[in-house]
This record gives sequence, structure tokens and C-alpha cells, in this order.
Amino acid sequence: MDSYTNALYYLGNTKHSHPTALSNDSDLALFPIAWSGGHLARSDQSWPYTFLPGDRAWAKGVNGKWRRVQILDAGQLENRGNQFIFWYTASWMYDGVTFRKLFCPLEGNLKPDLPSIRTTLFEEGVRFQDTWWEDEAEERQERKSDACLIG
Repeated sequence: MDSYTNALYYLGNTKHSHPTALSNDSDLALFPIAWSGGHLARSDQSWPYTFLPGDRAWAKGVNGKWRRVQILDAGQLENRGNQFIFWYTASWMYDGVTFRKLFCPLEGNLKPDLPSIRTTLFEEGVRFQDTWWEDEAEERQERKSDACLIG
């Protein structure tokens, strides 16, 4: 199969990150490695989805923290031998500065912003950057340390 046909096959077997794309249970069988009963099993698991510009997602940065990002493009296809993968440009703000970086769902560092994904990340105890989870955890820690100082 030539590289163009391979790319078309890959694109035909990916699903958009929107929840409506998950309505058919037979679609889940296409990705037995990435899916465990239709749910993400762990945060570093690859996610074979395509994203659209404007989609919200969770991305893992080089600092090991996850952050909520916005997808800026329809993806850039890269040929890695016999496998085609998509890289997406995503942006986020931190301390008033807008950042942009490339992320790849098949490398496990980009996930759609779905309730099941948020639950898995939260239950796994992953580190978040600039989210209410991180703020709430820091606030609890401050209250705990204050209680120790007073008591």
C-alpha cells in the first residue's frame, strides 16, 4: 500500500474527539489497545482521535503537568515509517502569557476534554497546571499547615 492510501486508511479509522463519535460500540472495537471498556485506563495511554480547530483538550507538558488547552489546527500528518500520526498545535494561557506547542494523541500527551477523561486524570492523581484542581489542592494544603501551626 502506498503512503497516500495508508494515510487515508488511518484517517478513516480515527474518530473525532466529540462525544457523539463514541455512540457506536462497534467503533470502540477498532482500538483495543487504546480503549478499556470505552474508558481511558491511565493518563499516559495513547488516544487515537482526531481533533478539530477550537476543540478543548487536556495536554501533558514537558513539566509533567496536565493543562486544559485549545486545539488551533486540524493537525499535521507525519509519516513515521509504516505509521501515520497527527500532531496538533494547541494553546493555553499561564500567568497572562499565551503558549503554543505541538502535541500528539498517539504519544499519550493529548486527550479530548470529556468528563470520563477528567475523572480518570483526577482519580489517578496526576499533576495539573493552572486549574481549579491544583488551586483547591494548594488551598487544602495551606489550611492543613495553618491548622498545624495553630494547634
